[in-house]
Amino acid sequence: MKKQTLIKSPRFAKALALTGVLALSLTACGSGTAAPEESSAPQGGAGASAPYYDQLPQEIKDAGKIRVGMSPTGTPFSMKPGEEFEGMLPELSDAAEKLLGVEMEIISTAFPAQIPSLQAGKIDMIWGASADSVEREKVLDFVSYLRSPMKPLMLKDTDLSISTEEDLCGVKVGAVQGGDIHRYLETVKTKCEESGTPMELNLYEASSAAMAQLQAGKVETMIGMGAIQDYIAATAEDGGLYRVESLEVLPTIYAMAFEKGDTELQTALRDALRELVNDGSYEEVLTKYHAASGALTADEILINGVGSGELK
Repeated sequence: MKKQTLIKSPRFAKALALTGVLALSLTACGSGTAAPEESSAPQGGAGASAPYYDQLPQEIKDAGKIRVGMSPTGTPFSMKPGEEFEGMLPELSDAAEKLLGVEMEIISTAFPAQIPSLQAGKIDMIWGASADSVEREKVLDFVSYLRSPMKPLMLKDTDLSISTEEDLCGVKVGAVQGGDIHRYLETVKTKCEESGTPMELNLYEASSAAMAQLQAGKVETMIGMGAIQDYIAATAEDGGLYRVESLEVLPTIYAMAFEKGDTELQTALRDALRELVNDGSYEEVLTKYHAASGALTADEILINGVGSGELK
């Protein structure tokens, strides 16, 4: 049975500032919960005989587990309908566990508390829909696991095609307020106005609000994270409600996040994930959650790959 323990998170100014640096461009992963909630993941791994056990830091070997900070980001990344996490990231975590030889213990951590918890040593890593960037690599180190652009979602029976940026002109567009997609759409809105065909931009505090307006016909398309859009289109009413248009903007690398300089742990996770790519487990999980279009090759599973210029 899973244990449920509350952990108090520090609220110092520096940590809150760094949280802003790592804020997601689309999804507001944080909830109103101020403190993370701990839960132990299923036991797995083969101990010291596991192929990547020797690469782990000694303190991780001694503890017998890696504490993974994760929030219920939403489908397909991670959900928590009950006591246990479900979704793409928990399944990848379970698969990595067998290669590392220690438990991947998922600690349910509200988004605003993740960086403070990492810095306070309450978790060893963060695994969510965190975007890697040159600026963010000044704060934390990242191990890439997915590429996903922003894409337009629309009702399936809508007589509208969006394949280029210009196709957004004259369209009622919905998006979540703040982040890269908001800034991008403001730029497009200005271009459309200059062309004489204004775009109506409607901004919402949460993706759920934007989706509700899309379904009600108040906006014609909602632009958001491609991995989420693809999952919604494939699963809502068995794929009969929405479709994703071909326009792709703001390609983004999503990654696990670690304390700067925690090289041994980063290398072990990178190599374990590369092994999952090579043995087909990674693609199997991504396909299950309709995210295979964002799969990386083994050579693209990198530490700080965006900052090095190897990933875009």
